[in-house]
Amino acid sequence: MSFFSGLLEEKQAPKKWPILGDRTDRTELAIQLAFRKKARLICPRVRIVAVPNGTHIASQAGRRKANQEGRSAGFPDVVCFWSHGQLTGNIVPQTAMIEFKAGKTGCVSDDQSEWLSWLQTSGFACVVSRHEDHALSFLRSIGAPFVDRRGL
Repeated sequence: MSFFSGLLEEKQAPKKWPILGDRTDRTELAIQLAFRKKARLICPRVRIVAVPNGTHIASQAGRRKANQEGRSAGFPDVVCFWSHGQLTGNIVPQTAMIEFKAGKTGCVSDDQSEWLSWLQTSGFACVVSRHEDHALSFLRSIGAPFVDRRGL
C-alpha cells in the first residue's frame, strides 16, 4: 500500500498521464535546462525550483540521508511559483508542477502518476512534457505572467 492510497478519497488506479510534446533525443536534464533558460526570459516573475528526487545516489548512506531529508519517489521535476496582485491584501499565489520526460522512451512511473494525481486532486496544476515549449505553453494557459517578447 502506498502513501497516497490513504489520501485519495477514491481508491482507484493512478491516472495515465499524457505526455505533451514530440519525442526527441535530448536528455531530461537538457530539456529542463532549456525550459529554465527560456522561462527566465519570457516569464521572469515565475520562480522555478528543480526537485532532485530522481538523482542517482550511489552510497547507501547517501540514499538514507536523502530519504531523511524528505526525498519522495515520483515527485514532479519542477515546481513553479508566481502570484497575481500587487497589494498585500490581494495577492493570489499560484503553483504548477511539471514532470519532464526524455527522448523516445520516457514514461510516467506509477509513483509519478500517484503524485501527479494527488497534486491535481488537491488543486495544483500539473503537466507531463517532453519539450520546454509545451511546458511554457502550459504555464501561459493557466495564467502565469509572461512578457510578450516572443509568441509561445
